[in-house]
Amino acid sequence: MTFFSRSSPTLPGLIAVYVMSCSGMAADAAQPAPAKKLPTVNATAIPKPAIPAVAKRQPLPTLPIIAIPEPVSSSPWAWTKVPVTGDNTVYAKARRQIDIAVAQGRDPDVLLTKYRAAARSAPGDPVALFRWAYSAYLMATRQTTPAQVFNCIKGLSDPRYAVAPVPSYDFNRVRFLIAALTAPNAALTDLGRRLLAVNQDDDPVEYALSGILLDAYTPPKTVEALGLAQGLINQDPTRAEPYALVGEIYYIRWKVHHRESDGEQARDAYLQYVQIAPDSDGFKARAAALAAAIGHKLQTASANQ
Repeated sequence: MTFFSRSSPTLPGLIAVYVMSCSGMAADAAQPAPAKKLPTVNATAIPKPAIPAVAKRQPLPTLPIIAIPEPVSSSPWAWTKVPVTGDNTVYAKARRQIDIAVAQGRDPDVLLTKYRAAARSAPGDPVALFRWAYSAYLMATRQTTPAQVFNCIKGLSDPRYAVAPVPSYDFNRVRFLIAALTAPNAALTDLGRRLLAVNQDDDPVEYALSGILLDAYTPPKTVEALGLAQGLINQDPTRAEPYALVGEIYYIRWKVHHRESDGEQARDAYLQYVQIAPDSDGFKARAAALAAAIGHKLQTASANQ
């Protein structure tokens, strides 16, 4: 059965045809109608309908390819992904100038004030920002308390002085060192490794990276940090800081794995640090206390066995 839509325009006509055919059915059966002769039609005389020509299809226009821009990372550590092998000429020159000025007795605090004012008067200038950052880093390394360090670096994180990523060794090196001083984070690890790949004798970067690896404690990273710290000792056995770093590494391993050998190594490194570090070093007293505490625990553990 076929169903028709009530809104179809053919439905009334179909119903009328159906009714008319049903009502005439009996009369046709009682009295057949005489047959009529159909006229002869000349097929050649029937005009052929005109078929309109089909318009030639035009090719579709080529749409321009819209390049979707890469999303801008909102991570505060996105700058650590910048290459460090670009043109470094202007930054290396600025660094040498500052190093020479300090070596000749120029007050680093005066340099910091000068370059900070220059960077603030020219926001967005990467060279001006670099001079400010490097002089701030030199001042920070001469301070003894975290508050003094932050006071030197204060303002460098202001968005007004942010610059586009600069693929330069010295530019990203000073950013790495300042971040390691003020906000050590595992996100700095890759940048530190790439900086050392350019200059494997960069002691400040090596020391900062070993500390960052130590903060993000995992056995592989601890081994890497220990190798960096031991390398610093091999280069200059008279420096105190690497011994403190070695002591920290072995101390953490001793606390985690409870191996007596790690505790002994930590105690010996701390004692070596105490012997070399100047009396003005704020960590010297703590290192001495740690060495004594570790020695006491090792002695107690040995007596209980």
